[in-house]
Amino acid sequence: MRAFLRILMGIVLLTGAWLPVAQAGIQETIEQACRQHILKQTQWAPEDLELTFRRYIRPEINWDGVTLEITHPGSADLSGLVTLRVTVFRGKEELRSFPVPLDITLYDEVLVTTRGLKRKEVISPADVLLERREVNLRDDRPLTALEEGVGYRLRRTLGPGTMLTRAAVEENPLVLQGEKVTIRYQIANLLLTAMGEAIEDGWRDRPVRVKNLSSKKLVTGIPVDNGVIEISRPGAGG
Repeated sequence: MRAFLRILMGIVLLTGAWLPVAQAGIQETIEQACRQHILKQTQWAPEDLELTFRRYIRPEINWDGVTLEITHPGSADLSGLVTLRVTVFRGKEELRSFPVPLDITLYDEVLVTTRGLKRKEVISPADVLLERREVNLRDDRPLTALEEGVGYRLRRTLGPGTMLTRAAVEENPLVLQGEKVTIRYQIANLLLTAMGEAIEDGWRDRPVRVKNLSSKKLVTGIPVDNGVIEISRPGAGG
């Protein structure tokens, strides 16, 4: 049913106009057209969208036989307070254009913590659940699937019932600060190994500093596996 409604609304909107105003109340038609525009632009289901129209002034014109075109600034996130522009046409003639401010509230199934979680803690399936919440596209985007959170590490401490966002999590590092690691030196066709200690957390394909425990020198390498750092530049060593 939801898919059918979206297809139907898409067909109506592709015409660039709405129902003739004379077939419905002026205010009702304007607000219906605004709602359809937002649904098309955001791809939200009707039941996940709540609109609250603020006061706006309709122009004093003959509304018989007109059609409406709805637009919004290209950079606008259709969430929170938004001002749409309604342009009134009779045939191809533009009669009037006026702003319609409204508050847009969106709802989605998002990941929420089931308990308090500490910074750098790795999220397990028992630590999160999906819950319907109000979301704001102008804020950091919430996580909407278990695989977006489970197995990732927290950037900051979170209390129970907190909505998880993209900025709150990071990939689990392959190397932890203070961890003993294997340093692999690739020099031409020669492969050498040494024991080292990570000076900082390290992620796959991102440079990380480690100390060579034999030479006591600091070197920079790339984590290629859990506890394995590779240095492949010719002549690199410590």
